[in-house]
Amino acid sequence: MKRWVLPVLLLATPSLLPAVEISSWLSYQIRQEQTLDAFGRNFTSVAVFAYDFDTNDNLRPAQPWVDTELNTLMTTPHAGRPVFITIVNDIESNPPQQHNGQLILRVLSDPAKRAAHIQQLVALSARADGIDIDYEGLLTGTRPHFTQFIQELRAALPPGKLLSVICQPKTSTDDGPRGQAIDWVAIQPYVDIMKIMTYYYSFGASPPGPSAPLDKVHDIVQLAVSEIPSQKLHVVLTQFGFDWPENGPGQFLSYEEANQIARLHNVTPFRDPVSQVLRANYDEGGVSHQIWFDDSQSLLAKVAIIQSEGVQKIDVWQLGVGDPNFWNWVSVNAVNPNGAQNPPPVLSSISPVSVSAGAGDIQLTLMGSNFVTSSVVRWNGQNRPTTFVSDTVLRVNIPAGDVSVPGQALLTVFNPPPGGGLSAGQIFTVTFVNPPPVLASVSPATVFVGGSDFTLTATGSNFLSNSLLLWNGAVHPTTVLNGTTLTATVSASDIASLGTAAVVIFNPPPGGGFSSPQTVAIVTPLSPALSSLDPDSITAGSPNFSLVVAGENFRPDAVVHWNGLPRPTSVISSTQARAAISAGDVITPGTATITVVDSVGASNSLPFLIKQGSVAAPPVSPIAPISDLSQVHVFPNPWRAGSHQGLPITFDFLPNDSTIKLYTLSSRWIKSIPAPLGSATWDLTNDSDETVSSGFYFYFVTDPSGHETKGKVAIIK
Repeated sequence: MKRWVLPVLLLATPSLLPAVEISSWLSYQIRQEQTLDAFGRNFTSVAVFAYDFDTNDNLRPAQPWVDTELNTLMTTPHAGRPVFITIVNDIESNPPQQHNGQLILRVLSDPAKRAAHIQQLVALSARADGIDIDYEGLLTGTRPHFTQFIQELRAALPPGKLLSVICQPKTSTDDGPRGQAIDWVAIQPYVDIMKIMTYYYSFGASPPGPSAPLDKVHDIVQLAVSEIPSQKLHVVLTQFGFDWPENGPGQFLSYEEANQIARLHNVTPFRDPVSQVLRANYDEGGVSHQIWFDDSQSLLAKVAIIQSEGVQKIDVWQLGVGDPNFWNWVSVNAVNPNGAQNPPPVLSSISPVSVSAGAGDIQLTLMGSNFVTSSVVRWNGQNRPTTFVSDTVLRVNIPAGDVSVPGQALLTVFNPPPGGGLSAGQIFTVTFVNPPPVLASVSPATVFVGGSDFTLTATGSNFLSNSLLLWNGAVHPTTVLNGTTLTATVSASDIASLGTAAVVIFNPPPGGGFSSPQTVAIVTPLSPALSSLDPDSITAGSPNFSLVVAGENFRPDAVVHWNGLPRPTSVISSTQARAAISAGDVITPGTATITVVDSVGASNSLPFLIKQGSVAAPPVSPIAPISDLSQVHVFPNPWRAGSHQGLPITFDFLPNDSTIKLYTLSSRWIKSIPAPLGSATWDLTNDSDETVSSGFYFYFVTDPSGHETKGKVAIIK
């Protein structure tokens, strides 16, 4: 089978497609007047999908609103856009019967029934400009009867009434889905319009796939061009899709429903490279589904093929559904050579006439005359989303990117063919004004006198790329991270004396200015102070245990010292810390000296008694055992050779009998460490007792119940 290949340029640039004559249907499934008002001004014709059959083979309105809709359309000026009544071979029964071929064979093969049916059609024709016959699913034996029916209907219709026939697809090499039941060549002399469908090659009962494959569209149109005069030939496109479960028939989908399903199941539709149709796969209730549906790109691919065969009349099933981008294309490119001409637009003024750069999305109001529903506002020649308010007022949404930098833009209004044209322009100015900065907080808000250089973080709003931080009126090196956060380097000389410093942010002109100040307190650091130990004694020969020290002024870098030597420490708060004391520290009875040391100084000392006596059982921990992994603490982290040489890395606040496993970032195992009493240390060696190198390492902590937590530890040598 021939595979049709589209020019890539046409797919990427739909504006290159020629203008096209478009017709469509108002369906009984959805009332689509809004779409008709917005996009149908230049339609070649409109058909109301209006009448079907009752169980006695008589015609009946498909919905209660049909007669009102026909009256509205026929009493509204519509010169050059005829209104058709579409007759479909559905039977209003319980359950309803769709596209009943046996019904049409029964009616058309019986001369009396056929005559009665024709008389009903003639009576209906008084309510519209023409009759649109849509009899699908016809049986093969219907072919001669259908030809006779069309000949007799043509003869019976009053002069001036139009006759249109919808035909299912076929090609020169296959008869398609029941396309053989209508003889195109035999009926074309008696009809004004022949609408050739291009779809139903994949449907509910078929395997998943595109309803209108591109190669089939090409072959259908090629046959139609050879058998039907160009002035009568219309090619029909559809916008529906299907959802196929793996264990059942496919269900109809609209473009909107297909996208809702994709969002609901968090899947992204992808484009089938052959058919250009969108696809997606998802699972629901253990059942795999495939959805295939058309969007603007796949529909325009078919339009390009149809136009490549010289056909310019396209009918679209149906109004009010489908990709809005396709209807936007229709509103600009549809022409009706027999219809009313669009007037040339006149643009008189715009409001507002300027905005500050960086203002974000804005909406403008345009005043003038001769605006139509398909008018489009252009910003420097580019279309922008436009809302028709009246023939004198339009509104347009301008995205933030259009007003992000200062300058001027030319606004014009375009009315599409037929007629129409481009208005004169109005100038819109994007001005440059920096906003004043707003400083909400600084961190840290307190520093110690005599400290070293540090980074100050400021948070607020309206920070610009060239905003500056001032410390007591002096500009400091500033890094702007985003519109709400910036940092600056504060030197040791700035905090050499006690007091407070005023911090402000400055935005340069135009506009800009200084923020309100925030203060940083420069205070004297206080050494740590010890008040109690828990426990304050233990029996000689006891195993490893945790020592909790209480006091005040504990800094994050505080370390508990045992007889002047540091021990692995976890600072719980400014008044409490926990140290890991090994069994080796309490072998011999006596008294140990406990102090806390940080970067400011050392605390007072407290005695810790190591009592004489035999150890019958491990002492009860003075702290309740940890029950989960939510409190795991690893210190020091990072481990730095300059500050922590000789100290291990401690894993603390673990449930008893936990296990720690260490890995490199490339998942190479390093070592396993048991923690029977809820704490363990790593001596920075691997399982072969080799010292590890600088870098990051993963740790995984597993408790006796199999629960796990993980993290990273850094070693800097």
